[in-house]
Amino acid sequence: MLRIAVRLIATTLLCLAAWGQDSFCPIYYNSAFSKSKVLSDHLIVDGNTGAIVDGTTKFAEGAKVQVIVLEPNPFKYLYQVRVRSQPLDAGIALQFLGLLGLPQPVMDSLNGVKAAAAPAGTCTTDQIAKWKDFQGRLDKLTTEHDSLVGEVNKLPAATKAIQDFQEATKGEELPCDNIATILQQAKDLKGLADGAPLSKRDATLIDDATKLQTDVAAVSPKAVSGDENCDLAQQKVFKDQLAKLLKDANDMKTQLDTYAKAKPELDPIYKRAQTVISSPTPFLSINYPNTTGGPRAVTVDSARQDLRATDAKMTSVGTYELTVGESHLSLSAGIGFGGIRERSIIRQAGPGDTPDTTVTRFGYAKNSQFRPSAIVQLNGHLWHFANFLGTKQPGSVGVSTGIVVSNRADNTDLEYLAGLSLGFLHNVVLITPAFHAARVQQLSGGFKIGDKVPSTLQDPLPIQKNFKPGFILTITFKVR
Repeated sequence: MLRIAVRLIATTLLCLAAWGQDSFCPIYYNSAFSKSKVLSDHLIVDGNTGAIVDGTTKFAEGAKVQVIVLEPNPFKYLYQVRVRSQPLDAGIALQFLGLLGLPQPVMDSLNGVKAAAAPAGTCTTDQIAKWKDFQGRLDKLTTEHDSLVGEVNKLPAATKAIQDFQEATKGEELPCDNIATILQQAKDLKGLADGAPLSKRDATLIDDATKLQTDVAAVSPKAVSGDENCDLAQQKVFKDQLAKLLKDANDMKTQLDTYAKAKPELDPIYKRAQTVISSPTPFLSINYPNTTGGPRAVTVDSARQDLRATDAKMTSVGTYELTVGESHLSLSAGIGFGGIRERSIIRQAGPGDTPDTTVTRFGYAKNSQFRPSAIVQLNGHLWHFANFLGTKQPGSVGVSTGIVVSNRADNTDLEYLAGLSLGFLHNVVLITPAFHAARVQQLSGGFKIGDKVPSTLQDPLPIQKNFKPGFILTITFKVR
C-alpha cells in the first residue's frame, strides 16, 4: 500500500507539470515512462481524436524516431498502433511507376431471521416423534438457508464495485484529477465468482422446503392418538417458518438470476482493468520505427475499439506519414518546352496542274516547331551544394527521367525525356535540359507532303507514327 501511495503522489505531481493540458495528464501515470523519456525526435498523437499533440512528421536521416500514441481511457477502449517502414526512395519510385499504368499487385440485500419452532398443546410420545422428524428436516433447511443468505448477500457488493468502476471510466478520457482514485479502484476490484453453484443450492433449498411444506400440510390431526391441538399448533409453526424460508429462497433466486445476467457484462470490465494496471505504460503505446539504412518513409496507423459496445469494430483514428531523412529521389511536375515538331497530316486543297484549278493533296493541319507540354519527372540527386551564387540556398545536380504529356494530332500520347537536372531552393525548383523522344506522324507508302492524293485512296491516310529525337527544357516543382 505504501508503494502504491508513493506512486500515486508522484504521478499526481507529474500530472500537474504536464504540458499545461489536463487532457493528456494520463501520460505520466506509467511506472516505466515519464516526460523525461520523450526523445527529441518524436510524434505524439491522441489515440481518441487522432490529433497530433506534439512533435513533427519530418526527421533527419538516421534519427531514432519515437512514435507515442496516447491512450486516454484504456479501460474502455482497446487501442491499436501499426507501424510500417520502407525505403523512401522506393516509395517515390513506385509512385512514379504507377503513372505508367503498370499493374500493382485491410464485451439485493436479503436478511434471514431464524424463528425457533415453539411447540404448543399437549403432545403424545408418537406426536413428539413425528414432529421431531419434521423439525430435523426444517433445521437442515434453516442451516442451508442461513449459509446461502450470507453468500448471496455478498454478491451485490461485488457487482457494485465493478459497476461503479464502469461508471467512473465511461468517458472518452479519464479526468486528470480523478486518475489516482480510478487506478486504486482498478487495483481493489475482485473477480466475480461463478454463481451457478449457489443457484443450484438455492434450487435444491426451494425443492426440499416445498416438499416439507407438503408433508406438514398432509398431517391429519388425531390421525395418531393424542392432542389435536398439538398437531394444529405444530402445523402453524412449520407453515409460518417454511413460508418465510421459501420467500427468502425465491428472493435469492431473483438475486442470483440478476447476478447471472450481469456477470457476462462485468467480467470483461474486470479483466480489462487487470490488464491495464499490470502494464508498465497503461496510458500510452510507444513505438520505434525502423529508421536505419538511409532515408525512410514511415506510416503510422492508429485505431481503437470500444470494448463496451456490442459488436464494435476496430476503427481508424488517423494515419500519419513520417519522412526520416531526405530522399535521393524526388518527384516533380511542371512544364516543358520542346523542339520536336507537332504534325497532323490531312487531306487539303492545293493548286492543280493548270491555273485556276485545285486538287486534293497531302498537307499539314499542324506543323509547329515549338510547343509546351505537361511534365512529370523522377529526379535522382547525385551531388549537393550548400548555396547557390551566395544565396545560401542549398540545391543539387542530378539526373532526371520523366513523362511528357503531349497532345499530338488530337490524341494524348506519353512521350519521354532524360537529362541532367539542377535543383534550387532545397530542390523545390528543378531546371532540366533533356533528350526528348516523341512519336510524330509521317506519310508512308512512298507518299510525300504536297503529293496529290489518289482518287482511289480511302481513309485512313497512310500515316505512321515514329519516334523522333529532340531537345526539351523543363521547369518543374517538387511534389514529393
